[in-house]
Amino acid sequence: MKSQGFKALREYQKLNHYPGSFQIGRKDRLWRNLSKMQVHFGKKEFGFFPQTYCLPYDSKLLKRAFEDGSTKQKWIVKPPASARGIGIKVISKLTQVPKKRPVIVQRYLARPYLINDSKFDMRVYVYVSSFDPLRLYVFEDGLARFASMKYSSSMKHLANKFMHLTNYSVNKRNADYQANADDTVCQGHKWTFHEGGLLLMEGEKEALEGKEVKYFDLYPERSYKEGSAAQTHFRLAESQFYRLLNTGMTKTNLVKVEYVLNPDLVHHFRECRESLKKKHGEEFSYPVLAFHGTMETNIKPICETGLKIPGVCKYKWDTL
Repeated sequence: MKSQGFKALREYQKLNHYPGSFQIGRKDRLWRNLSKMQVHFGKKEFGFFPQTYCLPYDSKLLKRAFEDGSTKQKWIVKPPASARGIGIKVISKLTQVPKKRPVIVQRYLARPYLINDSKFDMRVYVYVSSFDPLRLYVFEDGLARFASMKYSSSMKHLANKFMHLTNYSVNKRNADYQANADDTVCQGHKWTFHEGGLLLMEGEKEALEGKEVKYFDLYPERSYKEGSAAQTHFRLAESQFYRLLNTGMTKTNLVKVEYVLNPDLVHHFRECRESLKKKHGEEFSYPVLAFHGTMETNIKPICETGLKIPGVCKYKWDTL
């Protein structure tokens, strides 16, 4: 929605968007903004997203990356402004990259972290109450979405979306997809964080509650006295993902986030806020965004698709 559309809002209307939110909602804009942060602050703090190229602008850089890589490298191609897994494919050759439309191309994780031998991603809900000043809240629960076919690193299976993608809109078409009818049980291909993480390791509770973060190492071979192996691995992945969020919520890093949001997003926000507040007398927008991430084998959290407006809810635990 463009800024002009926000100005036409009636007094009784509310939105779940902010003006200029495409700066973090579109995959190409998000990556360019994250790249600015990485250039300015270094990969040590902003190395949590995969190597990415926006085409056609980065065509020469992508070609060089292919030439410098091995013969069995994998890349994932995504439309810059799409959702539900539409238009996504895993490739191994430069000739497979679309030539006639803009796309982003990301290096595919060579060793994804698996649970029950399947790929998964995590969705964390973030409520943004203001961009100026930046004010946001991370919801304590979230979703884990599983691929409906066990993972294989074989180059023969690159076209199998049920194996490589975790989107519900994709996997529900698989005859082997298992819906989870009970949000308190680890079953099927969609879990809540609550059901997968009932048991906390030392130091995790404080981190998840936003208190002083303890830096602790987690290893997949560690297990609980009770609970399945899948629960154990899920808990490890979840805690690391929240570690990424919690350790980033410091005053210093919020300043860094504000740095990358300026000037475009904040400009759009300021442009509409004052005129709308005069009309409404209160806030006009209540956006809830979804942060998607996955894991490498060493349980390193990776920002996978960025922030976006969550899709239509299918199950009761898709709601807040």
